[in-house]
Amino acid sequence: MLAMFVYLFWLVLTLLLARSEDKYSNWKSMALLLLLTAGFMLKTDYRIYSPRVLGQDYREQATLVLREVTAADSIVLTGTPSVVLMADREVANFSSGDIPEFQTSDEFIEWMVVQEFSAIYLDKEAPRILWDLVFDQEGRALSLVWSDDVNEAYIYQLNYE
Repeated sequence: MLAMFVYLFWLVLTLLLARSEDKYSNWKSMALLLLLTAGFMLKTDYRIYSPRVLGQDYREQATLVLREVTAADSIVLTGTPSVVLMADREVANFSSGDIPEFQTSDEFIEWMVVQEFSAIYLDKEAPRILWDLVFDQEGRALSLVWSDDVNEAYIYQLNYE
C-alpha cells in the first residue's frame, strides 16, 4: 500500500517537473533520483522518525524504583553511577579504589551498615565480586526490591536489624 502511494507521488512529481522543463532542464535525472531514494526507503524500512518511549529501558525503570524505595538523602552502592545519579541519590561507587577487600559476605554487610548505605543497584556493569557478595546475602541481610524482566539489573535494600 505504501509503495503504491510512493509510486503515485513520484508519478505526480515527475509530471510537475516535466511541465516546467524550461525551469528544470535535467528533470528526468531528478525524477529518477527521487524514485531511487523512495525505493531505498521502502526496501530498507527506513524510518524517518520514531518517538522514544520513556520507561522502557531497564535503567530508567531502576531509576524510578530507586526514587520510590529510598529516601532523598540515601546513599546507594553501585557499579553504575549514572542510574543512581538519575534517581537523585548519593552514589557510592563500588569500583573506586578505597573499597576494602572482604573475606566473607558478612564483612561486606557490616561495612555497608557502618557506611550507612541504604540500597544496592546491580547491573551488568557492576564488578563480579559485588554480584557474588550481594547474592550470598540475598534473603538474609539484603532483600530484593526490584529486578528487570530479563534479570540484567537488580535493586536490593539493606535490612537493618
